[in-house]
Amino acid sequence: MAVNPARHRTAGPDLAELAEDWLAAKRVGNRPDDPGNSDRARRADLVRWAGAYIAVLGRESGESHEGLVGWSFVTVTELADSDLAVAALGWLADQQLAVSTRQRMLATLRGWCSWLTRRGHLIADPTDADEVRLRSTDRDLDGKTFTVDEVDLLLDAASRQPADNQRSYWPVRDVAVVSVLAFCGLRVSELSNLTTASYVSDVERPVFKVRGSKGGKGRVVPIPRGTIEAIDAYLVERAEEAGPSPVLAIRPRGRLFIANGGRPLSQQQLDRQLRQFCARTEVDLPDGAMAHALRHFYGSQLAVRGVPLPIIQQLMGHTNPATTTIYTRATANDTTGVLDDAGWLS
Repeated sequence: MAVNPARHRTAGPDLAELAEDWLAAKRVGNRPDDPGNSDRARRADLVRWAGAYIAVLGRESGESHEGLVGWSFVTVTELADSDLAVAALGWLADQQLAVSTRQRMLATLRGWCSWLTRRGHLIADPTDADEVRLRSTDRDLDGKTFTVDEVDLLLDAASRQPADNQRSYWPVRDVAVVSVLAFCGLRVSELSNLTTASYVSDVERPVFKVRGSKGGKGRVVPIPRGTIEAIDAYLVERAEEAGPSPVLAIRPRGRLFIANGGRPLSQQQLDRQLRQFCARTEVDLPDGAMAHALRHFYGSQLAVRGVPLPIIQQLMGHTNPATTTIYTRATANDTTGVLDDAGWLS
């Protein structure tokens, strides 16, 4: 069940009020005939950022929050967390906003966070982190995805309980989650919203029925055999662990993937764990959100195997075919690798 943001209204400095103060400060010195377009753009950017932070914190309630009020449900400590900023940036990437829009939004966040830091409201500026950036070559996959070997290493790392035995880890679930992200190409928000009913396994070719993101149409995604085995192993262990516990029980319309306490997995938690899996291996951290890098892996692998562009677009839930061409361009740029895979150079 989604968390009601009203229960998370923060104590201390209200970021919604501080956002208004910053916007007012930016208006100082404007000419009387200024149309106010820059002010409206900054305000719209901060509203979108508030929505991204609420989403990755798992505080969506389906309620409409007009203006900047969403920031009242984010603490200054959370805003200062660079990992959260990376996760929010990844969430925005999933919303299929234009690169130019995200570049402007990131500039807005940098300006606001710098102002908050100078005034002592933030202990650190999260936008100073190297990971919080959006390059002009954003539509280039270089550094934003994984190789086949790296995905294998991530799956191996997910299967091993860490030495500190942290309760947030659940190896059989973590393997299933990494497998779904890498081999089904779901957005992290879509994975979090999967229910047991979304997993249609009582057919010859099991599929996910994925609800559309950002108002888009839903889609059906076929599931590879290895991923099916990982999901089934997780569900068996979850049923065994549930016992009398209602929070772990498998319900027909309940969430498919849950945290150890029974709540849906948040994007922040998923991103942090995926980064920990990288840390256990020699896999380099990709630019941006980890889950989105696995989605790029899925799209790239489909393109390398010659899946037609319209099918890749359908499987990934892209509304604009231009979004999908990033994978076909990346494949075209690696002509030697493609010809080698096809046996042409043998």
